[in-house]
Amino acid sequence: MKSFLLKPEQKNLNDVSVTINIMVKVLPKYYPDGTHKSLY
Repeated sequence: MKSFLLKPEQKNLNDVSVTINIMVKVLPKYYPDGTHKSLY
């Protein structure tokens, strides 16, 4: 039962990680100051 419960949680953590990676790449282009900063 525990291993069954851990798998969806791990999937959620992976989804959050992917979402953060996308946000880190996309959001800096839309900074409010309009300079289109990038983290790289």
